Amino acid sequence: LMVFDSSFNAFGNSEKNASAEAWSNLFKENKSLVHVDLSHNSFKYQDCQILSEGLKENHTILGIHMMGNDGRIDMLGNINPTEQKDLGISHIFSRIESTLETGTKKNLEKINLNVYSKCWICEGWTQMKFIFVSGVTAQREVKEDENVFIHLSFENYEPDYMLPEGNGSYYSLRMVPPGPLSYFYTIKEESFNADGVKAATLAKPVTVRILTEEEEEKLISVPHTNIIDNIVQTRQLITKTLLTTMSCLPRPPPKIVPRKKKIKTPWTLPKSIFANYKLDEKKQLDAAFENNFLRSKIPKIIKNEGELMKSKDILRDNYKMIREIYKYFSAVEPTGTIPAIGSNVFTDIMNQADVIDSINVLLSDLDIEMVASNAGKNKIANPRNPERSLVRYQMIEMVARLAIRKYQKSGVVKFASEAVDTFIRENIKKAFEKMDSN
Repeated sequence: LMVFDSSFNAFGNSEKNASAEAWSNLFKENKSLVHVDLSHNSFKYQDCQILSEGLKENHTILGIHMMGNDGRIDMLGNINPTEQKDLGISHIFSRIESTLETGTKKNLEKINLNVYSKCWICEGWTQMKFIFVSGVTAQREVKEDENVFIHLSFENYEPDYMLPEGNGSYYSLRMVPPGPLSYFYTIKEESFNADGVKAATLAKPVTVRILTEEEEEKLISVPHTNIIDNIVQTRQLITKTLLTTMSCLPRPPPKIVPRKKKIKTPWTLPKSIFANYKLDEKKQLDAAFENNFLRSKIPKIIKNEGELMKSKDILRDNYKMIREIYKYFSAVEPTGTIPAIGSNVFTDIMNQADVIDSINVLLSDLDIEMVASNAGKNKIANPRNPERSLVRYQMIEMVARLAIRKYQKSGVVKFASEAVDTFIRENIKKAFEKMDSN
């Protein structure tokens, strides 16, 4: 059995996709069928997925018709499930012939409408080999890190990878439909036409998708193509000899496009856009810390002079990290246009650092300390210090305030400097030590 017309049988109405499973198994096992019509069988999207999987393993069925189902046939003979039915052309009579002769359908209008499901047999498709020779075709040398693609009009100019066959030659073996054919080649982001073959300028340049060296998709405009005026419809009898000698089989394995990348120079700071970036230096950090410390209320919080100096030294040693935390979060979620840390963002920071423990530091305690840190500000004189938000010197002050509340007032440690050291070591460093914009 080589030709099987099983259209208009409502196979898709079976329970649990039983008919689709049966057909899928048939496709996998049968090696004699070459022409099958499953049109108008109410196969749903999931049915067509099942049919597609089975058909992928079959390389003898040259033509399969799926009109009136939730699946369409592509140029390689695959079933592509789709929920968009061709309702308009489903009413055009298109049953297959009970013959093994190719090219029985001659109405080009119907062929262009895909009435025959891109059937290689009905439409009389022809096997063609396209060749690109490095340095000869289009006078273009193909480098070792380059791939060659051909773009065919009947595939909407989608890229088709051309396989290397030695001596700088690349080929693509394809079945093509009868009628006019346009094509061109691309290498990287350039399009080419073959020398010695008829070419034409398109009335409207085509836009095609290519893959760049960075493996990103890009659209390029192509104004010229090669043209074959008319590919003659093939009319021949399908015999066992023909089937065994065919080089172009339906549903071939997907082509694997090699990723040929140039060896790139390793990234270095002097060669980057950050070449002029000024890294933090100790002198600058110390000066910034002294400014922030003088603006804070820490001397009023830690009244013992010895403890104040010890706490100051600890805060200075960890100032770079505290500044990085402030720098990041005030930039990611500023208060309006001011780089400052709002109460919600500060709560998130303290949660990440495991400061809130429902015993020594409650959520309400954060609000109390923020209010205390914000108290006494002159809004008119300092509009860049928003209410209910922390700027950098207040961030240092909040570290001291919460350290004393969490560790000294709770009795975990005796002195304020110990509280500051423990708070930074056990909470701040564990959560944010790796934060470094340098």
